[in-house]
Amino acid sequence: MSKEALESVNARLVEHLKEKGITDACYYAPVCDDYWFAEKKIAFYNLEPYSTKNDSDKVKGIVPLDEERLYSHWFFGKTVERTFFLNYALSRCLYDNLKTTEDTLLDQRDDIKENKDLWYEKLCDDFDKSLYFNFRYTQSKTVNADNAYIDNAYRTDPFYCKHYRDFVKVAEIDVLVAGGEVSAALLGLVYPDLQGKLTFCGEPILHDGVLFVSIPHPSRISYAEMASVVNKIKSAIGR
Repeated sequence: MSKEALESVNARLVEHLKEKGITDACYYAPVCDDYWFAEKKIAFYNLEPYSTKNDSDKVKGIVPLDEERLYSHWFFGKTVERTFFLNYALSRCLYDNLKTTEDTLLDQRDDIKENKDLWYEKLCDDFDKSLYFNFRYTQSKTVNADNAYIDNAYRTDPFYCKHYRDFVKVAEIDVLVAGGEVSAALLGLVYPDLQGKLTFCGEPILHDGVLFVSIPHPSRISYAEMASVVNKIKSAIGR
């Protein structure tokens, strides 16, 4: 698969959204080409509403997630910031064989408070090799993710489940980290074979070449839970 194949999959999504009368939506791809050369392609997805108090930050039109939106706007929300931190911890554990415990993560957290600019650069540089995306494409009219709306969309419109499977395949994802209980349940809709196997915060499940991992929502995950997730993934992929 390739960057071009992902562009083709996303083009079909954009066409479908337009057919549904959706005018404001975000679709996904790696924000940096470094992703395509990563030894292990790691992806994180959540259930985000996009709505913000600042009108200039809202999604307007059907647009791709770009580096500016992810690194300069969404990063400063708790969900994305904690996702970037988890990605950093996982990457350093897999590639540098660094020991990961609750204490080591807490030490890093404290260092981030003292050296914010340095760590911002570190976290963003590491995420250049990873992928961020959401189950939801459209912008919620409320401040929450509107879980019932998302669940209904995937249950009643088979396009979305097929698009999700195609997206994961052409993006060559090796490790897919799903944030939140609803996300784990939705994966069972997208991949029926995962039903009864992938459970919320349960053991990682390897399916069709992808390691699926369920975690608490990143905005609420503890450092002990982060450390556990990192070590479970390392063990599951045999590094």
